[in-house]
Amino acid sequence: MKKYLLCILVNTALFTSAQNPSNDKNWVLNESLSDEFNGTTINQEKWSSTHHWGTCEDKGKKTAYRYDETPQASHFSLSNGVLTLKAIKEKCTCKEMDWDSNKYKYYNAYYSEGALFSKRNRFKYGYFEIRCRFPNAYKFKGINPSFWLYGQTTGDNTSWSEIDIYEFNGYRNIHTCNAYYRDYTMVANDEYHDNGNRWILRSGDNKTYYDFYVDFDKFHTFACEWTPDYINFYYDDKLIRGTESKYCGKFESMIMYVTMGIEDGKFGDDENNVSENTNWPYSYQIDYIRYYNMKMDCKTVVNKSNFDFAKFNYAVKKSITLKNSSVPKNGKYTLRATDFIELQGEFSVPLGSELSLIPTPEFEHYKN
Repeated sequence: MKKYLLCILVNTALFTSAQNPSNDKNWVLNESLSDEFNGTTINQEKWSSTHHWGTCEDKGKKTAYRYDETPQASHFSLSNGVLTLKAIKEKCTCKEMDWDSNKYKYYNAYYSEGALFSKRNRFKYGYFEIRCRFPNAYKFKGINPSFWLYGQTTGDNTSWSEIDIYEFNGYRNIHTCNAYYRDYTMVANDEYHDNGNRWILRSGDNKTYYDFYVDFDKFHTFACEWTPDYINFYYDDKLIRGTESKYCGKFESMIMYVTMGIEDGKFGDDENNVSENTNWPYSYQIDYIRYYNMKMDCKTVVNKSNFDFAKFNYAVKKSITLKNSSVPKNGKYTLRATDFIELQGEFSVPLGSELSLIPTPEFEHYKN
């Protein structure tokens, strides 16, 4: 039986806060899969500059990722710990795999862009964060920089797995986030279904409710917390949207994408297409990309009195029972367990402190 019981003394307060790594020590930075961009060249063990099916950016085949082999200075630059990706207006060629013939097809493109695709791993759950900015973003119609996860279909049923950690709408100058899942077992009128057999977070009457303006001239952080039970989105460490859905655990393992998103007939929406007065080149500046694992210690049972929050080995436990304890003043702490968390006796959470108790299943994070 699972139990999540809370006893609070009079004149105390409990706040459930955003579960980012700054107040949830169960998350630990995975340095081998993160990048601070402190070098002089892109780490090609971590990143590719094209996706595996070719160099065409969109369905319209009008934008090329640069380049096939080695990232070029015209589209990628590193300086003072900041990576700059550039979009350029130029006539060039892109290629895309034709899976029926198993050969590349070539297309004339009119734009090119620098992009990053994670190379070492396919990610399944975790905390993903980027710190970036887009100087003079409001001047660029049809440029849609983004940080997202996309699954290359490998299962028998799944046909679409995608989490848009953030997208910038270069026409309306707003921030959006989204998640998509589709498999062949889904039917119309299923949970949050949109236009048939797919689940879309940003759909229906709430489609634009969570969109908002961001001053992209300044650096901001955008993040996503993905577990088997829920997906949360963050802006500058603040929770801006979340969802609990049965589909969160069904997404396939996915690759990280950082793209410029030049639109020119891509979605059949002329309003969002690149305009002739768009100022070229366009720069997308990235301070860091960080990936965090959830620490797992799911066989350990914790049963303590006068609990020391500062010295606790934070990780997902089997169960946690705390007695006669108090959260440190102005502290922010998160406890996670697979079976139950129980607070007994005189347990206090002082005003100004935050304590979150979260049921969390054991899970793996990524595949090589």
